[in-house]
Amino acid sequence: MVSLIRLFVALGIAALIFPFVMVALWILFVEAYRAGVPYADFFVVVETYDGGKISRIYGKPTLYIPSVIITAYLTMLIYKRLKARLYRMSGREANLVMVFLLYFAVASFLPFVVQFFTRPQCTMATATLLHPILFLPAVVLAKWKFDKRAPLALLLYPPIYLLTEIPLVKENLREVEQLYYDMFHAVVQCYNYGVLIAFTVVIVPVVEEVMFRGILFEVIKSKWGAAPAYLISSAAFAILHPVFNPIVALVYFTVAMALAFAYHKLGLPAAIALHVAINAVATATYATDGG
Repeated sequence: MVSLIRLFVALGIAALIFPFVMVALWILFVEAYRAGVPYADFFVVVETYDGGKISRIYGKPTLYIPSVIITAYLTMLIYKRLKARLYRMSGREANLVMVFLLYFAVASFLPFVVQFFTRPQCTMATATLLHPILFLPAVVLAKWKFDKRAPLALLLYPPIYLLTEIPLVKENLREVEQLYYDMFHAVVQCYNYGVLIAFTVVIVPVVEEVMFRGILFEVIKSKWGAAPAYLISSAAFAILHPVFNPIVALVYFTVAMALAFAYHKLGLPAAIALHVAINAVATATYATDGG
């Protein structure tokens, strides 16, 4: 079991690093191509139209070779530093960390896998649907504390809504809203409204609350206390969502802090209820805007 945990932790670290390495190398080789460096086009494809102007740039499969090598090296360095801390944890805590790292890892490579099994226009929609569904079994790992005051968590929704209505915040959230609306539209076009509602209002709130609050928050709180648990779990939540600028990041972080507060004070069902309310309003807004 310990060897399996080590393997999954290493894979989780690698999956977190790999996209950043790919992007960094892509930028490096594109600039090298523009500067006329020989063999740069071995890693990237540059398409031009009349006049020699660049119309499209994308990476070749060969870009994976240096990306994997660099990722493996960085993973080894990080793993050595992480191992000493990770294996001071109990077996249950180590397993929970493994599951959470795997959750992050799957988000990175799932679209690449899904593209071989779906229509091109449905790749991202299908990957988005599958990611939380794959982790539904993780609900058994969380502590389901039922509190009769759980409905009080919904009182946190009005402040969250008012935050998003501040003109500066609303302006910065437009790009994020459009991204979600495009994703909603793709799900409806590839599947149907029923799938969209089940996904946004049931599956996502349950799985994200289990992963970020029921697992990550709980492990950090048991090791370092509530304050680091609030900060780290909320930062991780923000990172896994579309963040285009500091204001959007702050909004996600604030929402995550509210969800963490609901979980910490009222239990997991309370955090799920608040998350359901947030997602239900977003889905209803999409539907009333014409879908």
